[in-house]
Amino acid sequence: MIFATIDSTNRPVRFYDKAIFNSADIPGDALPISVEMRDFAVQWPGQVRWNGEAFERCAPPTPRVSEGEARAKRNSLLSASDRTQLPDFPITEEAREQWRVYRQTLRNLPSSPGWPGKVDWPIPPS
Repeated sequence: MIFATIDSTNRPVRFYDKAIFNSADIPGDALPISVEMRDFAVQWPGQVRWNGEAFERCAPPTPRVSEGEARAKRNSLLSASDRTQLPDFPITEEAREQWRVYRQTLRNLPSSPGWPGKVDWPIPPS
C-alpha cells in the first residue's frame, strides 16, 4: 500500500510505501493511493493535483516573481546594452535605433500589464 501527503494546493508532497515505512512513520493525514497513481504523479512532477479520488494532470505552478527580482533583471538587461548607445560604439545608426527602442521597451515594463509576475520580455536586436 502506498500513501501520499498533499499540500494546500492539492499537489503531492511525499510518498510512503508501507513495505518500507512503519505505520508510525506515515503521517495521519496521508492518503492511501495505488502504485499506479504514485507512478503517474512521479512521472509529472509539479504537474499533478489530487482531485479527491486520484491525481490528474494540471498546469505547473507559476513561479512568483517579486518586484525586486523583475526590476533587477530589467536593470541588468539595460546595463548590458548601455554600450550600444555610446556614440563611438561601432554599429550602424539603424542598429543603434533598434537598441534604443529595445531599451525603451525595457524601461516601460514596470507600467505594463502583468508586471512583475507575467512579463513579455523584449528580444534584443541581433
